[in-house]
Amino acid sequence: MPFQFIQTQLEPLGLIQSGNKIVLKTMVSGTFEGSPLKLQYHVEIRDSEIISLRITG
Repeated sequence: MPFQFIQTQLEPLGLIQSGNKIVLKTMVSGTFEGSPLKLQYHVEIRDSEIISLRITG
């Protein structure tokens, strides 16, 4: 099967911040199986750098 490009669009739905932890709630849609998906990006920041990123559905 030849390589196919997948088009995606991310729509932010909400942002929650508690201390150095952030949760970005999104709706991701595009030309992929299972579209659209609700995803949450869990980010932890220390000294202005991302030290942890976890993506959940």
